[in-house]
Amino acid sequence: MKTISFEFVEHIPEKLDEGIIYVSLKYCTAVHKCCCGCQEEVVTPLSPVDWQLTFDGKTITLDPSIGNWGLKCQSHYWIRKNKIIWLEKWPDSKIKLLQEADQIEKEEYYKIINKKRVYRILCVNACIQILHLSSNLIKNCCRIIPQSRMGKVHFFSILAIAR
Repeated sequence: MKTISFEFVEHIPEKLDEGIIYVSLKYCTAVHKCCCGCQEEVVTPLSPVDWQLTFDGKTITLDPSIGNWGLKCQSHYWIRKNKIIWLEKWPDSKIKLLQEADQIEKEEYYKIINKKRVYRILCVNACIQILHLSSNLIKNCCRIIPQSRMGKVHFFSILAIAR
């Protein structure tokens, strides 16, 4: 059984060595030369809807399997605890079904992520509006208090009332 070693790197090197998978946690990517020996570069993005990397302190595992459907070799394998486990070649019909299912899964995932992002933006905008209203309230309250009494203690008292 063929094995692969790994290197954690910040940036993926220009020249890839065969038998090494380069993992950039900063860029959520793992890259290696195809394990079949064709010398093609295989990029596996790391995300909840792409590949997940498991590091047990000694070995790495990538999940799901790596299907190089876009390469001439169309190799298909697992990387499990640094071991290459070869899988059968898939027919084009099965590859197409998998790609369509992957696309749907990604669209659903990002739809949820984008809703959360929009919600956070709405919350931030609401907070900004509240701060703006509070600021106006403080300015209006400060006008009521005679200028001679506008020391720090009075300002913080007004701020506490505005909250």
